[in-house]
Amino acid sequence: MNTFTTTNGGDDGTINLSVNADISAENSNNKLNDSDHAIRVVDDGYIPNGKGGYEGEGTVGKALFGEKIMYINQSIVGNKAAKIPEENAGTGKTSEGGATLIRTTPHELGHSANLQHAPHGTMDNNLMHQTAQPNGGLKVTNDQIRQMIKAYNSNSLNHNKQKID
Repeated sequence: MNTFTTTNGGDDGTINLSVNADISAENSNNKLNDSDHAIRVVDDGYIPNGKGGYEGEGTVGKALFGEKIMYINQSIVGNKAAKIPEENAGTGKTSEGGATLIRTTPHELGHSANLQHAPHGTMDNNLMHQTAQPNGGLKVTNDQIRQMIKAYNSNSLNHNKQKID
């Protein structure tokens, strides 16, 4: 299990956030339970759109608000995040600006925690920008953390069991 703690200062106080991640594969001996999130890696063109169809080819990930399953395009699984001095270093994108697991998975988890895409041209280096946005990155703002806490406290998170389409 991996754990990290981060402290962010906010206008109305400090936010302490502790995140635990225990990632394992589901199988007959290791079934999902009601508190687990499911990450399903699928072929390009087979990411469900939540309306009975599929997203278009090239979609790198999808998670519906408040649900506990996300879909990740298998084509990004081996992509490596850019390192200094490469272009896009520190953004979680590849040096060419493409998607990676290190950026896409938390971005989609943000959607499952009711976060929307950051408005275009705002919040530089923000995780909730889509990969194609030039100012995308890995940062989560204090306001976004507060939105997730509010969603949790109002029971609007994790309201559905994992339903794999």
